[in-house]
Amino acid sequence: MFRKVLQGMIILVMVLALTACGGGGGSSNGTPQDTGQSGEYMSIEKSVFSSGETVTVTTTGITEEMEDADAFVAIYNAGAGHDHYQQYLYPQAGSDTLHFTAPTSGGNYEMRLFKQDYVYTDETFVESVAFTVDGGTTAVDTPSPPSGSGSSSGSGSPFLGKFIMTYTTHGGFGDEYFDFRNDGTFSFMGQIEGTFTVSGNTATIAMPGVDWIAEIDGSKITIEDPFSDVVMVFEKE
Repeated sequence: MFRKVLQGMIILVMVLALTACGGGGGSSNGTPQDTGQSGEYMSIEKSVFSSGETVTVTTTGITEEMEDADAFVAIYNAGAGHDHYQQYLYPQAGSDTLHFTAPTSGGNYEMRLFKQDYVYTDETFVESVAFTVDGGTTAVDTPSPPSGSGSSSGSGSPFLGKFIMTYTTHGGFGDEYFDFRNDGTFSFMGQIEGTFTVSGNTATIAMPGVDWIAEIDGSKITIEDPFSDVVMVFEKE
């Protein structure tokens, strides 16, 4: 009996020693591995990204009904309202892999899934997965305009002011709008801040994680989103 007890104690000591040395899993140097974040329908490969890095999102369980309703996945600032989305992509039914670009501003973000587009409410919201962008620029309420921003537009340019969405190739639209200022900055939906430059009949519109090229036609601008190929038209109020 004593011999069996002694053998059991030896085994217990060996197990504790292996656990203390990292033998129970993880990296060989004892540094925890970033295993990512996941929900019922979405998973992100890791939880911390560098500015501009590719963020790979895997979706599962997307139904045909959700795909037909233009279910989408979008990047949000942590805690932002549902209508303050940034980059967005449309997953296919079943399983799919989506590739986003990490925002240029460091901070805390969320990847959110909605079962329907153009209705940004708790009723269409499905779930969110948190992630962090390490480094990059620091988001501010009103960024300093870059050299030459808006310089070709002038104070009397029809490009300045409030532009409201009037058309999109997805067949519907909400209350999306831009408010372009004379100092080369703008707000989108009254919350997201960015900068713009104008050259001839085109404008470069930059906000965290998104760079759009807008075609200017009088008091109307047309934008083709490079992430989804959706065409959007905004007209001056």
